Amino acid sequence: MLKKFILKWREAQNLRLELDFLLSNANPLAPLEERLDWFTEILLWIRSPGLVLEKTPEFGTGQIQATRMRYFLAILERNDAWKLPVAKTFRSVLRDSKAWELFSTTGLPTAGGLLTEAWERFIKNILPQARRDEDLGEIFERVFSKEADLEWLGRLDPTVIQEIFNLICYQYDPAEGSWNNLYQDIEDAFPYLIAQITSQALSPALRTRMGHKGPVREIAFYKLGPEVQNLIHMKQNGAEAAAIEAKVLEIQGLLISCEKCVADINSHLGEYGVSVSIVFQIDKILLQMDRLRDLLVLYAVPRVSINTIVQFIIKLVREQKNQKSLASLFQENLSLLSKKIVEQNAETGEHYVVRDRKGFSAMFRSAVGGGLLTAGTAFIRIFVDHLPFSYFAKGISSSLNYSISFLGIHFAHFTLATKQPSMTASHLAAKMGSLKGEGLRKNAILEISQIFRSQVTAICGNLFGVIPASLLIAYIYYYVSGAPLFGLETAYNNFSAHSILGPSLFYAAFTGLLLWFSSVCAGWIYNWFSYRQIAVALEKSRSLGFFLGKVRLSRIAQWLQKNMAALAGNISLGFLLGLTPKIAGFLGLPLDVRHVTLASGTLTLSAFEIGVPILKTWLFWKAVI
Repeated sequence: MLKKFILKWREAQNLRLELDFLLSNANPLAPLEERLDWFTEILLWIRSPGLVLEKTPEFGTGQIQATRMRYFLAILERNDAWKLPVAKTFRSVLRDSKAWELFSTTGLPTAGGLLTEAWERFIKNILPQARRDEDLGEIFERVFSKEADLEWLGRLDPTVIQEIFNLICYQYDPAEGSWNNLYQDIEDAFPYLIAQITSQALSPALRTRMGHKGPVREIAFYKLGPEVQNLIHMKQNGAEAAAIEAKVLEIQGLLISCEKCVADINSHLGEYGVSVSIVFQIDKILLQMDRLRDLLVLYAVPRVSINTIVQFIIKLVREQKNQKSLASLFQENLSLLSKKIVEQNAETGEHYVVRDRKGFSAMFRSAVGGGLLTAGTAFIRIFVDHLPFSYFAKGISSSLNYSISFLGIHFAHFTLATKQPSMTASHLAAKMGSLKGEGLRKNAILEISQIFRSQVTAICGNLFGVIPASLLIAYIYYYVSGAPLFGLETAYNNFSAHSILGPSLFYAAFTGLLLWFSSVCAGWIYNWFSYRQIAVALEKSRSLGFFLGKVRLSRIAQWLQKNMAALAGNISLGFLLGLTPKIAGFLGLPLDVRHVTLASGTLTLSAFEIGVPILKTWLFWKAVI
């Protein structure tokens, strides 16, 4: 039943009327809605896949749509009774419909922000859209909606397109009235595009990042509107082609200056932090300026070549396809932020890679320190779990325990092996991007091997510190309290939970995702801190300066600027490791975290509870593995 339904749905996508029926029903006097439906059906017939009753297929392009167009023209050549009504109907559709939205909005983002644009695209993809009569842009969006349209449009023979134009002009009678309103539609599209470009570019968020120190009226964006308006007046008053061409070149020079202003904004974002909303506005401005440049050519050139028109249509199809895609929207607008995050983490990750014997020795010592602190973290975690707290309170307590421990390790300049991959991965990605030439493979292998050795060194150092420290803590607790930290049942359960034959590998992979997410949080918050210039704002705060003193406040601001990424990464990781298992347990999801050093501390404390006999069991060694 489901298969039948899917097949029927696919057939409905390719449903088309017969060509003979369409040609015989061409009526230039029909209501506009009927003529638009007829025009749409003609286009759908041409672009749809399938066989054509034609002896000579179009071998020049290899596209079935080209064959259909030739077949369409051949039928009309053999039937004069159909040819003139079809030509008149084509002309009447172009005369009575509007194309200014096709020129000004089709394929371009229209929302004011990234999230609004994403929502609009999502709604358009899942809900049917109301028809807009008299709008050629709506027909264009409905007909040219697939990836294959780019291919067959790009392979069309220019002679076939010229024959289509000749058909539209066939036996034109001036009494029909002017049917080619495309120039007027382009004139209507100009003010909309320029208003959109100027209002965004001259907004305070963008203008202050251009580096322009003079009056606003000297910015290239400010001059676009008047210059394009002068071009329209020149065209309407019949100015000479040379004067129009000179004006177009002047406007194109302004567009180049505008692009330089946009480049200044991008440079500012790269240096002081990225804003997704500004990136969206920049991309929108660039797309609209590109459309404006294309329309200038179509409007000002006396005789536009067929190839130029076809390339413009193909570009419209490509931009329209991208404008429907949520993936392309986020990829384009988050790429700069992603790059900034990777750069920040890569800079930190460089400190986790050692390259000589002295470095390995220092790494091992710092990892031992990290293991010593983690032993205390494991003890506090187990101690908190056995307190009569609520589930949520235990999650918050564990999160604070992890966060304080990670911050202590960071500011003591110790190393925790489990945190390394989240930083060294970004470092490796940045390093691979900068490697070129014949030495790429050799240098990549060398970098990977050094990262691997650094990781192994850190793990060994952590274990060398956490195991003895955990034994010492367990002994002191037992000596002071006279009671074990937890019962034998809990100790055996800890070994069972960490067995290699259980879900530990899955939990470890899940912990890896949390580590990655914490590195994203670190980079994003550091970027936000830099973009908002929080350190500068704190340093110049009048009330805080009076309360703390300017010198002390300046030191605090500089310290926050230097350590914000570390604070954000360690605190976010602490809360991810502490709260995620509790939230998952509340929702009934079998999720937990597995952290090599913490797990080693937990198992050491459990082994102390059971005693030496645990070393002889397979349960112990499965957990060790």
